[in-house]
Amino acid sequence: MGDEKKRTKALALNVAILAGLCFSDNALAQKKGGGGKGGGGGEDANYTVITLSPPNADVTASHARDLDSSGNVVGYFVDSQDRRNGFYYDSGAKKYTVFAAGIALHGLNDAGKIVGADTDLGVGLYWESLTDEMPTFLEPLSGDH
Repeated sequence: MGDEKKRTKALALNVAILAGLCFSDNALAQKKGGGGKGGGGGEDANYTVITLSPPNADVTASHARDLDSSGNVVGYFVDSQDRRNGFYYDSGAKKYTVFAAGIALHGLNDAGKIVGADTDLGVGLYWESLTDEMPTFLEPLSGDH
């Protein structure tokens, strides 16, 4: 496959994922097969769309913010009191871990490290792993960064 065709295919996937990440009732495209080096996929690559619905009766919106290469997702949902509640979705177990109200999760890497924010305190948060009971507080940078 030519480089131009590979870039077009990758761009189409990124647009599909971003569209799912930006709207309520998030849909997420996960690679199902095919592939090759660099995650660009192959002619036989296809994708599965997954709808994310955090387990809370009073969800007014949900936002997937990041995913790792295994398809695990972090994000937050907004409840009926307009509070953000962070969530981690384990795609293998198809199970949610819901964080406290006021916590929004924004990033996840393949090592399981998570970043987010405490929207009440206005500080960044960092978890070494999902099992950390207490995150590290990240103070805002000073100066022109």
